Amino acid sequence: MASTQNTDLSRKGDMHLWMHDDKYSDIEVQCQGETWLVHRSILGSRSKYFDAIMSGLRKRPDGYYVLKMDAFQPDLLEAIMYFIYTGEVYHVDIEGSTIDYEVLSKLHQLSGFFELQEFQEALIPKIANNLDRSTNYFKQPKNAKRFTKKKLDVFLRAVRVAYQGLEDEQAELRKLYVNFFFKSFPLVAKDDYFYEQIRRMPLFSADLLKALGLKAWGMESNGSTVGRATAGKSTPAKATRS
Repeated sequence: MASTQNTDLSRKGDMHLWMHDDKYSDIEVQCQGETWLVHRSILGSRSKYFDAIMSGLRKRPDGYYVLKMDAFQPDLLEAIMYFIYTGEVYHVDIEGSTIDYEVLSKLHQLSGFFELQEFQEALIPKIANNLDRSTNYFKQPKNAKRFTKKKLDVFLRAVRVAYQGLEDEQAELRKLYVNFFFKSFPLVAKDDYFYEQIRRMPLFSADLLKALGLKAWGMESNGSTVGRATAGKSTPAKATRS
């Protein structure tokens, strides 16, 4: 008798297998050396982008249509199709112990491109929960020193992606990162590197200043927005309250 795990396969699990099974498939999606034999009816019915781009394809002699998508990152494209087939959000870098927030932000941005509002809505709570865990982790005194430059860059890369997209599509995502840095500000307030980076992200800088109730970061004589170092010890830049 087959085990419960093998016999009680969900429809979602079966749908995922369809992405890698050529039975009834009619289109070959190619992306930077990766190939998926999938179904036009499924992709087109869930995504207006796929529906539009597939309408002009010609069938090969073997009966397959071919869709080249080399402009996309293969693992992110697979995550998009996985959601289309199963309704679930999955990516190796967002399910493990190390969360790649840049990947999460890229998936959110890409879901807007593919007009998958459900995917965007599913990503927001996942990102929010992970950010909350990160906030609680780094706020513990024993872990505060682990909020290193390398860790800071992980979050800043994600912020850059969030602020690259259209404002109306990325508004919720931007709020999450602003809220994260609002809560984490004591950890970065004395870090010159943080001020150097946000100077290059004016929209995010403005949103964070507003959340903190500040008019501006402390200004150096040359007008750059950075923290100040005094007596070899980094101190927070002075800021003007609104």
